[in-house]
Amino acid sequence: MDLSLYARPDTGEPMATIQTSRGCYGTCNLCKTPKIAGVKVIFRKPESVFAEIEECYHVYGIKAFFFRADTFTSNEQWIHKLCDLIIASNLAGKISFAANSRVKPLQKATLQRMKEAGCFVIAFGYDSGSDETLLKIRKGAETIDNLRAANWARQVGLPVYGFFVVGYPWETKMLLAQTRKHIFKLNPDYLEIHIALPYWGTQLQVLHNQSGTLEDYVVNQPVFMDNLESSITGVRNITIDQLRNYRKYTLLAFYLRPKYLYTRLVPTIKNPRATLSYIRYGWKLISNLLTGK
Repeated sequence: MDLSLYARPDTGEPMATIQTSRGCYGTCNLCKTPKIAGVKVIFRKPESVFAEIEECYHVYGIKAFFFRADTFTSNEQWIHKLCDLIIASNLAGKISFAANSRVKPLQKATLQRMKEAGCFVIAFGYDSGSDETLLKIRKGAETIDNLRAANWARQVGLPVYGFFVVGYPWETKMLLAQTRKHIFKLNPDYLEIHIALPYWGTQLQVLHNQSGTLEDYVVNQPVFMDNLESSITGVRNITIDQLRNYRKYTLLAFYLRPKYLYTRLVPTIKNPRATLSYIRYGWKLISNLLTGK
């Protein structure tokens, strides 16, 4: 394999993906994971994951990893065991990894241990800044849980990648405004906003179908579409173009803040490669937003 094709975004160094578990106990109605991977979380043994890390490091020279899991932090004891194996080994301080997490259940001590073991970013699926929406999608968390998780990560020095979704069938401009306000209050280090993509078989797909906001090709042809472009026509009194503009202008407002640019670029000055990676990624992001890609 050409390892240069699988790189850590900020440094450009080779990065390997390691599957640590599969399945999720969550009941979020926008997610297809329970149908694909099951509602029971099945973990590999921490020793097995660590052995794969060692092989990647010693045989292939890979020092950065993405731990692929439907919900990485669902078993606190398992995470502490894996982190202990890393910290007690000769790889301590030599590797880095990224992982995802639900905001609840979660413990600050878990984030602290992950940081000590080499975690360089944690991704939270916040999904919405509206408690009404979080309840309706059966997220099992509230906006206060979003804020607590973000604060814990900040306290232990762990950068946050925040993910949001807009375009729920019941969504209004007021709810969108709540999500935008919540985004800036959370102030994650990195942000992505997706327009709802109702996967076939999920409750979200059923709700959009009932409200008549699914594209005809999705309704008439329930097959897998290899396309991440949203398949909805809008919601209530909000058109798909208005949702796209909401995403575009929220992301631009977030990433083009002078303070944000300063805090992202200044720490990388001693690492020109990382500086160039941030500039290249930022330019691509802004260019795609402005051109509608």
